[in-house]
Amino acid sequence: MTAVRNTLLGLTLLLATACARRIGANGTVAGVTVTDAVAWGFPGSGSLTVGCRMESTAPDSLIGVSTPVAAHAQLHNVVTANGISRMVPISAISLPPQSSVRLGAGGYHVMLDSLTAQVAVGDSVAVTWDFARAGKLTLYVPVVKFGDAQDLLKQ
Repeated sequence: MTAVRNTLLGLTLLLATACARRIGANGTVAGVTVTDAVAWGFPGSGSLTVGCRMESTAPDSLIGVSTPVAAHAQLHNVVTANGISRMVPISAISLPPQSSVRLGAGGYHVMLDSLTAQVAVGDSVAVTWDFARAGKLTLYVPVVKFGDAQDLLKQ
């Protein structure tokens, strides 16, 4: 009996640890799933970056993002030419069927510029993803430290 109880306690602690690491927001709309959505920023920058993973059961595209906490929300990609990296605005991010697309630092991401409200680590912000086929999905995305966001999105 004690061995069973200890095993159950160990499994409960393992599950609680795994769940605690999942700090990002998750949601699904019409076959598109967004997981591990988090936002991060740097003090005084007036902007936030949103990263996540997206999967789709059918071809789709992320065509826009909006939030009430920023005057501008843009899809960006980081491109490198002649050893110099820079962010460039893009109109859409393709989601091939049965594959995963990661948004985060150094690649595709969402920039929220000209923040209209004070946002701090520990807050959540409403972010609406607009997909060409699947439609809109709104999630309350936690604001985290940059390092925490990168660790989460590497998993």
